[in-house]
Amino acid sequence: MIFTRKIGKLVRGNTTPFQIYAAGLLGAMIGFTPGFDHAPGLILFWLFLLLILNANLFLAGLVGLLSKLVFLVTVPVAFGIGRLLLEGPTKGLFETLHNAPVIAYFGLDYYVVPGGQLIGLLVGLAFGFGVSKALTIYRTRMSQKEAVSERKGWIKVLEWIFVGKKSGKSYDDLLALRMGNPIRTVGAIVVVLAVVVIMIAARFLTDGLIASMARTGLAAANGATVDLESAHLDLNEGRLELVNVAFADPNNLGTDIFRSQKIVADISGADILRKRFSIDKLVVDSASSGVPRENAGELVGPRSKPAKLPDLEMPDFKDLDSLMENAEVWKERLTQMKRWMERISSVTKPDVLKTPQQWNEELSSRIRTMGRANVKANDLTNDSPLVWLKNLEALGVKTEQLDGMLIDVEATDLSTHPHLVESSPALSIRSKDGNLVAQLSLGLAAGKDENLLNFAYKGIATSSLAETIQAEGKPLLEGGLIDLTITGDLNAVDSDLVARAKFKDVKLLIAGSQTNLDGMEMPIEIRGPIDSPRIKVDADFLKDALKNAGKQKMLEEASKELGVDLGDDTSSEGLKKAAGDLLGGFLKKNSENN
Repeated sequence: MIFTRKIGKLVRGNTTPFQIYAAGLLGAMIGFTPGFDHAPGLILFWLFLLLILNANLFLAGLVGLLSKLVFLVTVPVAFGIGRLLLEGPTKGLFETLHNAPVIAYFGLDYYVVPGGQLIGLLVGLAFGFGVSKALTIYRTRMSQKEAVSERKGWIKVLEWIFVGKKSGKSYDDLLALRMGNPIRTVGAIVVVLAVVVIMIAARFLTDGLIASMARTGLAAANGATVDLESAHLDLNEGRLELVNVAFADPNNLGTDIFRSQKIVADISGADILRKRFSIDKLVVDSASSGVPRENAGELVGPRSKPAKLPDLEMPDFKDLDSLMENAEVWKERLTQMKRWMERISSVTKPDVLKTPQQWNEELSSRIRTMGRANVKANDLTNDSPLVWLKNLEALGVKTEQLDGMLIDVEATDLSTHPHLVESSPALSIRSKDGNLVAQLSLGLAAGKDENLLNFAYKGIATSSLAETIQAEGKPLLEGGLIDLTITGDLNAVDSDLVARAKFKDVKLLIAGSQTNLDGMEMPIEIRGPIDSPRIKVDADFLKDALKNAGKQKMLEEASKELGVDLGDDTSSEGLKKAAGDLLGGFLKKNSENN
């Protein structure tokens, strides 16, 4: 009954066409905005305008709710329209707006925001026109019957019960209303007070609010729960402190992929109105990785799917599934790595790509990783990045995944828009014992040709790989150590890497027997999407391994027949000795038979 009375107040009260159009437009524009985390300035703008303008609040709320439901279904359409607006003839306009003070917080760089706003504009206008037209028709007919005595008294009673009483004005008077007072005085006062409060709060943010914002933002970037004990921001000194930070592993929610007792950042807010934040140095203290959590984390945001494999002729191995029994675990790790690359620094400018097809592939990859609602047109930002981490330092990070190995992590020029920074983003990881070195330069993000990876891991125990590399339930490799190096171009869409595994006293199970790989080096080509690569083992290595396996198999069968112990020496001298032993055994057996 409350709902019908609201409708009755709309049609029988003093509602004007202006109030209907304003309610329809503002309600639709709010409903077709993705969320506060995407476009905080835009949502506040429409809400403030709704309070200031004398729009019908009930109608605006109804339209906003229905528009939000429609928007959730039409996100792909909004994305397509947004791409046309942000990459087409109107790109210059949106670039100017996005870099303007205050409007920078409107989220116009998200494809779904301008696309959704255009749909909201059309929906709001259509709704306003339809409702206003229907209201005019109703009032016109009621005006014609207003003086007619044939309306029964009981009908008037039912109208009053379900619709409410009519205003003191006649329907002719209501038809004459077009705009009325367009400003809601009380709403304007509320907006002024709200702006003052926001400005004061921005200057003196409470630690609790900062911690809440940090948790939300970090969790969205990580893809899983992020715990944070406390946070403190001092704008006067330009210093931000985060205490007891723990990032849950999205692929193993029972452990933390990263944990630190304290993170200290030296920040600069010189151009906050244009949404620019610069971190001169970020220092991580007492960090660790792979530590079990007291309470399991939860997944946050969309999960990415493995990319479609490119048409590459790699006959040796189709993909990770044909190489490792637990390939799904590896795929999850690679997908998480791809997600981080997308978040930290990805290809952001269509014009740095050679063909439109490459840009479409890159965009599709980002959609799979982050979802359409989270994909931005990063090339709208000019002058400087929105967020720029100039130096990161995390020394002595304890990694449980590597048996407690201590590593030093350093990074430079990580930003949301690497192409606006002179130097390419770079990441360096070194173990204290020198066995692990990893260097990655994200040149592709800065508009260069490739992301250069240089990775070296010495002394990998073969036993640690035995369970993950098997054939017919038996380990392919046994004993000894492996030195692994990986070099080449690493990117989210089409990696081109060469891995080299050098074996020390390692035995390979092949052709039903073991062959010694000591001193041999196995080149491996890794190409395609980072989360679903194709792998090719060098044919010469396989040929040599098969030859060695065949020789050893022959020797083993001969020794079994003649009762000769050959041992494990398959070197040149060892083979000569084995041949002599076999010959002696053969002669001895013949003499016994004779």
